[in-house]
Amino acid sequence: MKKQTRRSFLGNSALAGGIAIPGLDALERALQDKDKFSSPSDLKITDIKCGYIRGGHGLFVKIHTNQDVWGCGEGVDA
Repeated sequence: MKKQTRRSFLGNSALAGGIAIPGLDALERALQDKDKFSSPSDLKITDIKCGYIRGGHGLFVKIHTNQDVWGCGEGVDA
């Protein structure tokens, strides 16, 4: 039995509704053939910026990387 993925579910739903999604089968095959054990990328954290918010009851964190990927997070004292 083939594993149900989000893409296959959407593709099957679209087919049942009469909607064709071009390239979905090719994309699904490419993702199945991809090596799942590839080496890690060269993504490195380059900067971390922190600041207290809400009168010191929360911490806001922004992380920057060498590939212009960044992320934000918030820690809250409950």
